[in-house]
Amino acid sequence: MKMHWCTGKVNLSGQGFTIIVFDASGPVSWPEAQVLIALHGDENVYEVKPCGIADVSPTDEKRRLLGKYGLITEKVFPGRAFRMEMLMPGEGSDQERIYDGEGGIDADASRAAAIANGNGPKPEPQPGGPDKPPPDDEDEDDVAATPPTAVFKPGKHQPPHKGA
Repeated sequence: MKMHWCTGKVNLSGQGFTIIVFDASGPVSWPEAQVLIALHGDENVYEVKPCGIADVSPTDEKRRLLGKYGLITEKVFPGRAFRMEMLMPGEGSDQERIYDGEGGIDADASRAAAIANGNGPKPEPQPGGPDKPPPDDEDEDDVAATPPTAVFKPGKHQPPHKGA
């Protein structure tokens, strides 16, 4: 079944302080946009536009959303015979197809989109380990010439004294 992948914005706090942007490199599916609307309110999910289309099973998409968002998915798409709109209303199915790396249509487009959204395989660890930076080819003299930068950390300093 054809499903739209969409770009858009989500205002997390409702006050314009934290806005998450889903662009073409990390789109959300149309059913996922419906879950985001249920989570954050319809006024906080905006500028949703389709950017691609892929063949995805509604059951596979519901499983992916359950893994990502939990029980709110069941509230939006309840039961075993759930009704899930896969195409954005008012938009045609003439969008660009999501392709795999070999030029063919990806049979598991939800997996490809999950990787693009950061839900796929994790990147390989750095050779120096998680706490050590990777080896650098710079000379030690260049590193010593770089002045240290001051970082303010709240709560690490004494408050100003009041009255005297």
